[in-house]
Amino acid sequence: MPAVEKVIADLVIGVDHVGFAVQNLATSIEKWEQVFGATLHSREINQDQGVEEAMLRFSDGSQIQLLAALNPESVIGKFLAKRGEGVQQVALQVSNLELATQRLTEAQIPTVYPTSKSGSNKSSINFIHPKYTGGVLIELVQYSA
Repeated sequence: MPAVEKVIADLVIGVDHVGFAVQNLATSIEKWEQVFGATLHSREINQDQGVEEAMLRFSDGSQIQLLAALNPESVIGKFLAKRGEGVQQVALQVSNLELATQRLTEAQIPTVYPTSKSGSNKSSINFIHPKYTGGVLIELVQYSA
């Protein structure tokens, strides 16, 4: 079996969070706090992505992101209409998003955007298209220093 090139392996820091599409953000936050012991870390509106989102943390530092659609035409709105609530993406933190995007493009691995977009908590984001990852949307996230 030929060796597989490690396209962005040196840039991946680890799993940052798992994102869930939800119908009602307030109800979902309450559920994750009361049932699972998560703590609300941040809540914001991202007009560019068409979402209201909340980042919740657990005592070990791991995170989940809850995403509610601002309108039915947003990516999350369409996801909810087609699939209902559930896991929408897995996010990996990277040390250099622009370099990661460049390498993925050179390796003909499709990204959703040609360059990064604004994400939550002053981050930059891009996505590896789910066609490449067996139907799972992989978000790449880099936090500003």
